Amino acid sequence: MQLASERLGEVTVSREDMVDLPEGLPGLPDMRQCYLVRREADAPVVWLQDAADESLTVPLLPPEAFIEDYCPALSPSDWDFLGLSEATGAEYYLVLVIPADPAGITVNLRAPIVRNPETGVARQVILSSEAYPIRYPLFDGGAGTEDPHADPK
Repeated sequence: MQLASERLGEVTVSREDMVDLPEGLPGLPDMRQCYLVRREADAPVVWLQDAADESLTVPLLPPEAFIEDYCPALSPSDWDFLGLSEATGAEYYLVLVIPADPAGITVNLRAPIVRNPETGVARQVILSSEAYPIRYPLFDGGAGTEDPHADPK
């Protein structure tokens, strides 16, 4: 299926790329039907493209691309909402914030988007624990050199 995106142009997506956000995203409550767009030139960045609004595109990063031990504790209600148990594999995506100076790129570790890969149902989970920072710098002193569990500077 072809999908129009102001940022990405025409992209090809499939059913497996679908992201169903029944609650929308905080700050983007109408962003409910989306697709994950992976482009080799942008790897490891994955784009969350709204199906209805070609101007809504959110850059995401799979945590394993930069943070080896990312393992947030989700609540039982989050697992139920997603139709998953802790024993099954969920997909995690972190929202990237890309300022004018790319050296200042941060990722939000406290509010991952968690997706059931079989159904496409997803939710942005706001973690109650402050173990993960909201603004984790990817390039401050080199990716992965800072403790992702430490408070941001």
